[in-house]
Amino acid sequence: MDNRIEKINSVMQELLAELILKEFCVTRDIIISLTYIDTAENLTESKVFISTIPNDARKKVVNALNKEAYLFQKSLNKKLRIRPVPRIKFFEDEKPAQAEAVEKLLSDINKK
Repeated sequence: MDNRIEKINSVMQELLAELILKEFCVTRDIIISLTYIDTAENLTESKVFISTIPNDARKKVVNALNKEAYLFQKSLNKKLRIRPVPRIKFFEDEKPAQAEAVEKLLSDINKK
């Protein structure tokens, strides 16, 4: 990944985190984390990976974010000074759940 894409990912992550915090309505019981962003080399699309606490709320939150993606896209279009601005799409980040499963397996092995 080149330096330009890394910078775009970083800036988009900051802006989206701020937008989600200020403009996205979610219950106080759910914590949302933008784990990482993967932008295509030609800047056509950015995949935004989301993790939540509790894990079972992740699918619901990702669906709700995708429904509101137009509003986030509109704000990014105004704030980013690049053209084209990558289209955003939200996805579930499976890595925390996988890591939790591995840790559980390791703790089970250590108990034996």
